[in-house]
Amino acid sequence: MTLSHPFQVRLWTLLESSSRVLSYCERPAYWRHADSRQLADFWVKVGPREICWIVMAEPQPARAGVLSGDGDIVVRYVHSQSLASHGIWIDNWMRILPYLCSNERFVSPRVLADVERANRTRLSAA
Repeated sequence: MTLSHPFQVRLWTLLESSSRVLSYCERPAYWRHADSRQLADFWVKVGPREICWIVMAEPQPARAGVLSGDGDIVVRYVHSQSLASHGIWIDNWMRILPYLCSNERFVSPRVLADVERANRTRLSAA
């Protein structure tokens, strides 16, 4: 992963920490519009939806257009102010992620299965 701006790191942290995000990819494609092209910063799959995010230095309308010919991949502009409401969440996850990554090898498959089972039970009871 290569991120060149602190805002991209914060956006990546939000993607990594969200349970709604099924998968993502950095710099997946160019988006052509108005005789120019922009490199999308992230492709994100949230449920059945696919979105390409382009990080902008200045606020833009949220929806930019579509990337694919059939319109199933939406292009959105993202500005740093749009993450302001998630600031504490992102800061906390920036502290948590190194521990999760470095200690993953110590978690046995049985413990993971127990945690998944406990969460399914908790969610079905809610």
